[in-house]
Amino acid sequence: MNVTTRSAFGNKCKGTEQLVSLAKGESVAGGFDIAELFPSVKWLPLVSGLRPKLERLHRQIDKILEDIIIEHKEAKSKEDQGEVGEDLVDVLLKFQSGNDNDQDICLTDNNIKAIILTLMEETIK
Repeated sequence: MNVTTRSAFGNKCKGTEQLVSLAKGESVAGGFDIAELFPSVKWLPLVSGLRPKLERLHRQIDKILEDIIIEHKEAKSKEDQGEVGEDLVDVLLKFQSGNDNDQDICLTDNNIKAIILTLMEETIK
């Protein structure tokens, strides 16, 4: 897992350990829900309480990923001197600027967050 976080975020990001633990929690919590077994019982999701917990977990993960993207954008604007190694977030941010006509795709912040989260979850499995 340490190799994955370093290649994805580099050494300059905070919150990667917390992101890993939250991603583990999300993959475990994303399993079976009794409310899915009986969808016609409208009050069952309220009793199980899983949905609000998953939404809170998702908001925490989203905030950490947003902070990582902001850190990389700020670091990129400051480090215009010399050759510095790039990580996955830096490469994905290159596809975000839609100014280049040779570029086939243009990623949003949410696209970048989804790619990173998918990578983290697949590494955990």
